[in-house]
Amino acid sequence: MQQQEYDLVIVGGGLVGASLALALQPLAKKLDWKICLVENQPPNNVPQISDWQPSFDARSTALAWGTRLIYERLGLWQDLEEHANPIEHIQITDRGFLGATQLHNTEQQVAALGYVVPNIWLGKVLWQGLAAAKNTQVLAPAVIHYVSFPSPEQALLEGELEDKPLVIKAKLVVLADGGRSGIKQQLGIADAIHDYEQTAIIANVRMSKPHQGWAYERFATDGPMALLPLAGRDMALVWTRTNEQAATDAVLGDAEFLQAIQQDDARVLIMRADVGRDFLSEQLQQRGIKVDFLPLYCRRLPVYPSDTLITRIQQEQLNGLVVSSEQGLRHLIELAGEAWPQLASLALFVPSPRVAQIARKLGAQHVIDCKGASNQAVLNALNTHAAPIA
Repeated sequence: MQQQEYDLVIVGGGLVGASLALALQPLAKKLDWKICLVENQPPNNVPQISDWQPSFDARSTALAWGTRLIYERLGLWQDLEEHANPIEHIQITDRGFLGATQLHNTEQQVAALGYVVPNIWLGKVLWQGLAAAKNTQVLAPAVIHYVSFPSPEQALLEGELEDKPLVIKAKLVVLADGGRSGIKQQLGIADAIHDYEQTAIIANVRMSKPHQGWAYERFATDGPMALLPLAGRDMALVWTRTNEQAATDAVLGDAEFLQAIQQDDARVLIMRADVGRDFLSEQLQQRGIKVDFLPLYCRRLPVYPSDTLITRIQQEQLNGLVVSSEQGLRHLIELAGEAWPQLASLALFVPSPRVAQIARKLGAQHVIDCKGASNQAVLNALNTHAAPIA
């Protein structure tokens, strides 16, 4: 039987236990403490990523900027940074409500709003730090079965180390072996539990386009969904479901799962004239979004004699025309009537590539895309193309 004595014993060598042991190193050195960390998984030095520290799984951990500063002080950040993916932007939306909140690292004047680190890499770096910690001894694979207190100043831990009996004496014990800790139950430490009747499904997904350092959080009636940036086009998904939904969704095949997470009962209200915005509506509906319209005004073609438009253009010696929509373009052609072939040779300023394509099909010879229908967009295009076009 091995019997050892320490000032502090930490039971559990996961993220919490390993980080605590390393954070206490300066104090342990100053006070000459002996620290012991007990972990039921043996350390693994095999270089393959899937074989890094077994007590850390394939999930990822989001680290705040302040956490990075802590790991910097511990001398660990230089290694962690190799696989730490920066969160440079965050978008937060609430299903059924207009608008979104966006945060950007440049506005906060930091290199990143946070970082996403694969747990297996986090575990490898932490355990490398433990191996170099002079005031901490790691016992692994070891398990603690029972904790008692022979006196107020001492705890007695009984268990096994590599299948041999183990007894440890300690002045202080920290339980970092998870929420379902058997020792916690054995000691009668109560839990304060509020059951939301929800389950979080965790997965790693690959996007069709680069995420560019964006993180997303979407709130819905059945719980939030979050996407966190990983390496390349990969993102970590946290999908909150009711317990009943999770039981079904967690066993879906890859194709069905991807389809399920992209379903959304989102609705968009387009405020427009009595007609228009058809292209935008089609694009939204193709993405499964329900579209409603709210007419706010009407466009009506003015009633003029047939030669009014061409006469006015000639009198003003105009060499360019501006339309702000597809409907405006069609009204222009209708007003021009038989004079449209003459007007088609003038510079025609339109708000978008789509309207530009329609204008060319209808005979316009010099079409300029303003890249927007705002006053500034039109002015920028007019300034750029100020010279008459022959």
